[in-house]
Amino acid sequence: MQAPEYMPKFGNLHRVSGVDDIHILDWFSALISAHVDVAKDNYIIKLNVNTFTYNVTNLLLRSGAGKRTLCIFVSQEIMKRMAQDYIQSKGTLCYRFY
Repeated sequence: MQAPEYMPKFGNLHRVSGVDDIHILDWFSALISAHVDVAKDNYIIKLNVNTFTYNVTNLLLRSGAGKRTLCIFVSQEIMKRMAQDYIQSKGTLCYRFY
């Protein structure tokens, strides 16, 4: 099975720009700015970039996935529910039974 055209070839983390021809450092700069300005415009919360999805978001951006893949993957309803449960449980998704 072959990956769709819009998916980047993962493993190439030394790219300068992504599949959408936007510089990867510009994406990281936008992420930082979005977290700083979250009180004015909370689009970063609507995209579901939080403590649960932050590492996946960084991997997708660093590999050059671009806006289409990032927005489609991270903002799925199941990802939003998982992130909400993770945050509400203070970082633990399972219980320890003693």
